[in-house]
Amino acid sequence: MLKYFTLFVVLAFTGIMVNAQNVNGNYKSYKTSFLDRHDASLNFKENSEHNIAVAIERTDDIYGYVILQDPRIPHVLLTYEIVSDVDVFKHEGITMYTYKAKAMHLKKPKDTKVIFYVKEDNSLNLMIDDDDSSQAWLRLEKQSDLKSKNKP
Repeated sequence: MLKYFTLFVVLAFTGIMVNAQNVNGNYKSYKTSFLDRHDASLNFKENSEHNIAVAIERTDDIYGYVILQDPRIPHVLLTYEIVSDVDVFKHEGITMYTYKAKAMHLKKPKDTKVIFYVKEDNSLNLMIDDDDSSQAWLRLEKQSDLKSKNKP
């Protein structure tokens, strides 16, 4: 399960340069919440381990990727391709970095937003948001940096 994630991250990020707002790297999150905008019975909050990889820097038409591994479906990597430059918004001690993205793991890629929330204490949260739902991963813990082949 973790081997699928590790293998994909190594293959997917070979050659992607890394520097975006110092959020690039491999993370774990142990708390998540999900909001379904059409069916509240599907909403949940839970403590579970998620693996998350972030590599953002524009190279040609690709701005980068965010890849998540959900413990309920460990063989499916939830892949979000960043398709826009960042929009930065600061409010009450929180800086939000918002990117337009495509959910590439779906049969028909779906428009989404990838939002990083950085608090004054440098704690990091991630939200994936679309017209139908949103999911947040709280208190991301950095496990390692992703190295660019163009930088030391």
